[in-house]
Amino acid sequence: MLDDVGVAAHETVMFEDSLKNVRACKQLGMGTVFITGDDPEQGLGELSTEEEGGDETAQLAALADAVVSKCSLTQLKPALPSLWE
Repeated sequence: MLDDVGVAAHETVMFEDSLKNVRACKQLGMGTVFITGDDPEQGLGELSTEEEGGDETAQLAALADAVVSKCSLTQLKPALPSLWE
């Protein structure tokens, strides 16, 4: 899809509530925002206990450039200021 629209992966950001999809986008070089919704534990079961020594916080930080509970500008601007640079 990136080739079809003529955009490089590093020029895009994916907003996703599935860590499986966040992981795939990160591997492509895309920016990633993980959306937890109202449940801050959402998606954490998808993390591997073997990666990053089992530390969920470190794993999430390695996968997502920002983590927000809702996709709102109020949360997004401080979480991912590079979108406004």
